[in-house]
Amino acid sequence: MILGKRFKLEYEKVKNELIHFLDKQNYLYLATSIDNKVTARVMYFVNIEERISLITSKKFQKYKQMVLNPNIALTLQNVQIEAIAH
Repeated sequence: MILGKRFKLEYEKVKNELIHFLDKQNYLYLATSIDNKVTARVMYFVNIEERISLITSKKFQKYKQMVLNPNIALTLQNVQIEAIAH
């Protein structure tokens, strides 16, 4: 890359590369927080129609944290995603 040279990211190309990358993965790190306490754990996930789906029980701390504070972070390999849980 030449310093100072501008480059343009093509949204569809980057999106398709990310979807393809996610389709090859099984696990990611999920970070949640509540009351200024952050916790992270490894989670199994599936990528369905451009949505990352996590499965958990309503009894677990991570579920309760996402209900009270839906702002989450996901990390896998060198990809970091900030999202809102639904």
